[in-house]
Amino acid sequence: MTDRYNIFRGVQKPIEFRGFKGHFIYMGIGGGFGVIVIGGLIFALFGAVPGCVSIATCLPGWFFYLSRKQKRGLSSKTNDFGIIIFENKPILTVYEKERF
Repeated sequence: MTDRYNIFRGVQKPIEFRGFKGHFIYMGIGGGFGVIVIGGLIFALFGAVPGCVSIATCLPGWFFYLSRKQKRGLSSKTNDFGIIIFENKPILTVYEKERF
């Protein structure tokens, strides 16, 4: 009886569901639920076609937005390209190059 089992294997890894990690899972659930509720209101007020079209366009758009936001990070940061020169003054000089 010398069998050893790793009980806590993978405990330190973040929660992941279909490519979404951490609290992006909760943002996806909340946003998806919100899109369905708003689509249901549009369905009730304007009819079946506008309601279904709004859900069919906004739901994939929401998940695409979340996947892009997850790749870039949670906070909105500016990405400066080129050479950044910090002078003795608190002035920031940026020479930008073309982005491809």
